[in-house]
Amino acid sequence: MVKSKTIVVSGLKDMDAGFSDGFDFTIMDLDEGITTKTYLNPVDRGNLNYELTSNFYNTSENLYFSSVYYDPEEFKITITNLNANYVEGTFSGKMKNLENQEIIDITDGRFFAPTRF
Repeated sequence: MVKSKTIVVSGLKDMDAGFSDGFDFTIMDLDEGITTKTYLNPVDRGNLNYELTSNFYNTSENLYFSSVYYDPEEFKITITNLNANYVEGTFSGKMKNLENQEIIDITDGRFFAPTRF
């Protein structure tokens, strides 16, 4: 198993468009390092040793959503596989746009990305 204290996953709708619709998340685990498990935002109050942030960008409507500002609803990321070649998992939850207070519900999100150390 690969151990890292921080993981960042980012995806864009159109890699050739420059700034494009996209989704990203960052997990910093200050204790055991990133591993295969579920990370919650807001952080599971029994484990204050990690931080999770996630963001969604809708460039066509110039909107930015974040899971950080929507409390107490959950946003969760589950890492199902992490090795020297890739990270894989799922994500779901609510995100909020601070400018217009719009809330979106993300369901059935999946990610698969190569790892770089």
